[in-house]
Amino acid sequence: MKGFRDILLFPNFTNMDVIEKIRKDCDQLYGVIQPHITIVFPFNDDMSDEELINNVRNYFSNIDKFYVKFSGVSYSDDNYIFLDCVEGKEEIIKLHDDLYKQYFNNHLSDREYVPHITIGQTYNCNDEQLNKINNLKDSFECYIDNVIIEKIGDNDESIIMDKIDLN
Repeated sequence: MKGFRDILLFPNFTNMDVIEKIRKDCDQLYGVIQPHITIVFPFNDDMSDEELINNVRNYFSNIDKFYVKFSGVSYSDDNYIFLDCVEGKEEIIKLHDDLYKQYFNNHLSDREYVPHITIGQTYNCNDEQLNKINNLKDSFECYIDNVIIEKIGDNDESIIMDKIDLN
């Protein structure tokens, strides 16, 4: 994904350690990037970094922080394990839809966007770990108060290009 950029929300849950314990065993990106909600998926185009930052800053200039709650897990067709968004989903979908309509329409996927936090891949987990994940009863909640523009580095590392605080 060298040279790709994306736009992320980093929740600050008080019980983040529960998610990180799962990710340590089951997520190939554990230690590379913290748990996040992707609102614009990795893309590569001719938009300059400066233009990207200006566009995203402009869009978020009037967006207020908002509450989110995640609880329960689901599985994608391609073996990803998701922590499900149960509150704040509409706000996240609106951010995603607006950004794609205004700036990233040529990168829009035909897949339905469902806000989530990836916590692993099934092929990285053993049966005992999957059982624990399936029985996860914790809920995770906080206010989303900033947005991150990220560049994916040569070794898949997360390079923060800009952090935009919400009102």
